[in-house]
Amino acid sequence: MKQVSGSECSCGRPSDPSSDLCGNNGRIITYGISSSNEWHAESVRPNLQGGSDYILVIVTVLMLMGDQGKLKESIDCFKLHLSKFRGISRCFEMFGTIYGCHIYDHYAHHPTEVRAVLQAARQRFPEKTLLVVFQPHTCSGLVALKDDFATAFSDADKVVITEVDAARERNSWNITGRDLAASIVSPSTEYISSLGDVVDKLTVVISRDPLHETVILTLGAGDVTTVGPKLLQQLQNMLRN
Repeated sequence: MKQVSGSECSCGRPSDPSSDLCGNNGRIITYGISSSNEWHAESVRPNLQGGSDYILVIVTVLMLMGDQGKLKESIDCFKLHLSKFRGISRCFEMFGTIYGCHIYDHYAHHPTEVRAVLQAARQRFPEKTLLVVFQPHTCSGLVALKDDFATAFSDADKVVITEVDAARERNSWNITGRDLAASIVSPSTEYISSLGDVVDKLTVVISRDPLHETVILTLGAGDVTTVGPKLLQQLQNMLRN
């Protein structure tokens, strides 16, 4: 839930806040976290799912001006679909759970993004071991942001750094993922160049203590997103055998 500076008409198009009606004569409805909005959130607090719970408040005049039955129907429909929403691709996307291992992926390649998603993961899984696999994106980006990355993983318990996803760049800086791994003082960090080797290493680690509650979180902008499904498949094959 966020504060908005304007308003939106019931047809879904942005409109001029100074106007009372949008182009199709629909009513303008304001929303946000301020009580000045007709729809606003109160008592916002973090929940155990990594999101937020809040009370949705609807200004009484809306109910008086509209059809109360349709309004309740709309709210009930919204609640039903929201309860079934499982998120979007590469946004704390869950690939699966096997043994005590919970495998997630998130698109994050900037220190601020990494720090934010790890804070959210720690909030959601306060008692579980948080193991992060990070694939740096572009050599120029790593050169510019290496010092910021060095402190961005503090909420993790263990970190694996892979080789840089160079994209279309030529590595004129002679920098590698090993350099980033060496700069991270805490938590415990390991450099594993190949994504395939990362999958094999994690398979061994998880299989040694299958009931240990571990969250595997892959981060990056490149093909690091393939690690989670491959890890899940290898662990499933071990379970069947």
